[in-house]
Amino acid sequence: VIDNYVIVDCRYPYEYEGGHIEGAQNIYTKSDILDRFMKSDEFTSKAVDSNKKNVIIFHCEFSSERGPKMCRYLRESDRKENADQYPRLTYPEIYILEGGYKAFYEHESSQCTPQTYKPMLHADHSQDLKHFRAKTKSMNGSRCNRRRMLRC
Repeated sequence: VIDNYVIVDCRYPYEYEGGHIEGAQNIYTKSDILDRFMKSDEFTSKAVDSNKKNVIIFHCEFSSERGPKMCRYLRESDRKENADQYPRLTYPEIYILEGGYKAFYEHESSQCTPQTYKPMLHADHSQDLKHFRAKTKSMNGSRCNRRRMLRC
C-alpha cells in the first residue's frame, strides 16, 4: 500500500557522487529538506491527498549521525506545520536505513550507482569535508535507536 517513496542520501556530494543507492536524492542541508518536503507542492500534495503511504527513507554513511539528524528535523518541521491538527502528519512514514550506505553497499552493491563506496574521510577529499562540515555545522540533535529501519 505504498504510493511513493524517496530515499534521502544525507552524505556530502563527494560521497554521493562516489556511489549511491539508485534513485536516491542527495539532500544534506536543513534548508534543502524544507524546500523538498515542506515547501514543494510535488511531494507534499501526494502525501496529503493519498490514502496510500508515502515513505521517506533517510541515510548517511553509517546512519548514525547525519541521516538521523535530518530525519528528526523533518519530523519536527512536520509537527510544527501540523500543530493545529495534532496528531496529523504530512509524512507519518519516515525511516532511517540501518547501517547506512556502507552496510547497504556491502550487501546490495548491484543496486548502487556507480557501484563504489567513497567514505566521508577519504584522503582525496579532506578539503571537501572541511567545506561541507562548515556548511552544515548548525545541524544538531541526538541519535535514534538502531534497528533495520528506524521510525523517527
